[in-house]
Amino acid sequence: MQRLARVFALAALFSAPAAAGVEAPRPLAEAGPPAAEAPQSADGPLNALYRTLIARFAAQPETKAALVEAQRAWLEYRGRECAFAARGSGAATSEAMAEATRQCRRVLTDQRLDRLNAYLAAP
Repeated sequence: MQRLARVFALAALFSAPAAAGVEAPRPLAEAGPPAAEAPQSADGPLNALYRTLIARFAAQPETKAALVEAQRAWLEYRGRECAFAARGSGAATSEAMAEATRQCRRVLTDQRLDRLNAYLAAP
């Protein structure tokens, strides 16, 4: 059940207009996962940068489709990696596990922001 909820949350993560038959994910704020699973402060800039890149590649449908696919795969990776990291953190309470998950998501999201900014800066 939790995996199915993650799949739906990932599928609904970003909202950029669909073009060339590629539907972009919706923002986390619209996906509605629990606050412990979706730190809005970290995902807001990620969503905005992703939408900027989607707009940049609007005239390049294959590149745009590759970005959408890569972002979806990264979101799946981030969720699984942070779930694993939280389990291995030694957290004794659900609150401690939630905090370990939030910290992991912040670190990985910051790394992804750096990578997406590099794509944006590329000629």
